[in-house]
Amino acid sequence: MTTVESTGSGNWASGGIWSGGVARAGNGHDVIIKDGHNVTISQDEQANSITIESGGTLTSSGERTITIDSENGSGFAVDNDGTISGDVNLTITTPATTTCDFNGLSGNFNNVVINHASADIHLSGNTTFDGNLTITAGTFDCSNEGGDSRNLTVAGDTQIDGGTLTGNASAISMGSLTIASTGTYSATSGTTTLSKETNVGGTDFMLHNNGGTFTHNDGKVLFDDAGLSSSSNVRNPSSFHDVEVTMGSYSLTSHHNMTATGDFTVTTGTYSDGSNGFTITGDVSVANGATLNLSNSSTQTKTLG
Repeated sequence: MTTVESTGSGNWASGGIWSGGVARAGNGHDVIIKDGHNVTISQDEQANSITIESGGTLTSSGERTITIDSENGSGFAVDNDGTISGDVNLTITTPATTTCDFNGLSGNFNNVVINHASADIHLSGNTTFDGNLTITAGTFDCSNEGGDSRNLTVAGDTQIDGGTLTGNASAISMGSLTIASTGTYSATSGTTTLSKETNVGGTDFMLHNNGGTFTHNDGKVLFDDAGLSSSSNVRNPSSFHDVEVTMGSYSLTSHHNMTATGDFTVTTGTYSDGSNGFTITGDVSVANGATLNLSNSSTQTKTLG
């Protein structure tokens, strides 16, 4: 692969700012934005890999997407030590195990899509996205290639369409989580925090599992009202381990049987079973002022540890 470095600030599509006078650097190139240079993208672009040096800046004019389809000689598809300005999206189709350093000195990438069956994305450090994370194919692993856990924060929806999100022991915070029938969430053994919702079929859900794979790995899922403006819903045919509900003045209603192999705690707000089953192996705790609504149904099992 050919490496192309910025020689000054300007528009990505201009040959005047790239070594060798290459216009629209990135097409078949490992792109490096050098210290002190501000490169602006005003249309969607492509690169084998992208590196932003400390002191370098990638700026988006409007919402734009860069597609990354390989990695550089150091094994990075994305190596950001600089600044992101504006709404820069990434689509990563690297067909290999690769490392990404998404967060630099300032700013975050917006929407990130992983879309190759052989993609195995690892994180060099703790990672924050300002928009959504979509795993269409491949694996997004919240650890470095040495197996050390890295924390993940996604401000918007995390949608697992056909690939796998692996949580390890990371602290994972997402606005909402949607798992398609062919998607897999191998949950963190720590805490998965959900604080927003996304619309599925006309109903807002904090977590919606449409028959995909949810493996709890003895972790906790925390349903928190921090990003909500109304009550919300959960659907998960698989078993949780620990569940905590901190819904404030709102309620969380289940659209499937609720099963947890650990504890179930309502700290604030209301949990309603939605006339579904409720089977908890561990302790069930309801704090003063909180509410647990279990329906009186002869056809649905209610079992409390």
